[in-house]
Amino acid sequence: MMSIPERFLLDNLVWTSTGDIWATWRLTPLQRPVTENASLTVAAAHRDLLRYLSRHEFCLNGALTWTDPTEIVDAMAAGIDLSEHPVWADEIDATLDQPEIASLGRRVWFLSVKLNQDQKMRTLTAWNAALNRITEAAGLMPTAPGRGAREWALRQAKEFGSQLPAVFQPRPATVDEQIWLRHHLSGHPTRLRDDASVGGIALMDGAGRAALGELTIDEAATSDLLVSEDGKRVSDMSRVAQAWNRRVLKLGADTGETVYQSHIVLGKVPRTMAWPAYEFLGRIDDTGVPVDVAIRGVARTRHAAMQKNQRAIRQTVDQLDNVEGGEMTQASTLMSIEHSAQVLVDYNTELAADEREVEIQALITATVSSPDFETTEELAGAFINDPVFGDFTWVRPVGRQEDLLWAARPGGRFASSLNAYRQLTHASAFA
Repeated sequence: MMSIPERFLLDNLVWTSTGDIWATWRLTPLQRPVTENASLTVAAAHRDLLRYLSRHEFCLNGALTWTDPTEIVDAMAAGIDLSEHPVWADEIDATLDQPEIASLGRRVWFLSVKLNQDQKMRTLTAWNAALNRITEAAGLMPTAPGRGAREWALRQAKEFGSQLPAVFQPRPATVDEQIWLRHHLSGHPTRLRDDASVGGIALMDGAGRAALGELTIDEAATSDLLVSEDGKRVSDMSRVAQAWNRRVLKLGADTGETVYQSHIVLGKVPRTMAWPAYEFLGRIDDTGVPVDVAIRGVARTRHAAMQKNQRAIRQTVDQLDNVEGGEMTQASTLMSIEHSAQVLVDYNTELAADEREVEIQALITATVSSPDFETTEELAGAFINDPVFGDFTWVRPVGRQEDLLWAARPGGRFASSLNAYRQLTHASAFA
């Protein structure tokens, strides 16, 4: 079993095993623009959202759900005589009238942001997290965050959420929704729970573990390679060789269910684009392949971004000085360095043009899931090779599927090996 990173849920907050505190909101997506004016309006709204995330780490999840409205109604009416409760019957009718409920296939958006803790709070949460890891290893019951820590986090989340752009109709996610999102991301979607405690769930105890569950993670689904089709045991060397091309995860839940996932990363953008603007997002749904989308990123201030960029320009200039005057065999290297230098200069100009600008460094992933390996491979191949993406390149990194699973999960670890796949841009371009 793989230990989950979450340790305590309260309202729209989650405490992790490392001491981080994340807050989550449900966002209402804007209608896809069909005119140039509408495109500018939508882009401006997204730009404002990204700029507000300055100095924060965030995770934006677009979960594709196929919930049937009748399932929702059945759950609401279960065990209730509606003839004796006409008000509740009206509530059910109103639920069915909601546009987001009426759609069988819809993408539900969650924005999760890591709260920036001051030194005092960071020391406290880090100490409690370390202590809990020790007590958990000893088989003892870890403790939930103290009252002071909970009240501080609730205030910070409320203040942050109140400033999110109103156009997205942000509202704090419930404990139900946080649990649902994590079940969905692990390939085991469930109905939204109606029995989650409003006072929070301590995930260290038995009830909490049952609420969120544990995962068995099999990189490349190597457990399927133990025995060949003729019943003979496969050698370790043969398994390693076969696993090299199996870019999937086999996930087992403690309920006994098994699902296969493949995590796909936006690896390259067209050469004609200096930055990976927003075009790829709209094309994801155009493929017709059912995928979940995750954008795990960091928003840096304009000042910090320009300092880093100017250092890169100086380093590039030094490289040019070393190459200039060399032999003709170095001509291609010189052209490559000159191109890099020009891109950096252009990027610096873009950042300098607006003092409110921020830099976005984001890992963009799409995930396909199915009950079997063959279907997962087929879906992943159809997504990557869909002509709608044009020159956008999507890749499935070898041996990085588990890292991508956690990177797409709010509060999950972000492996340094994934930095190579992060796309660097500024809010105006990414919006």
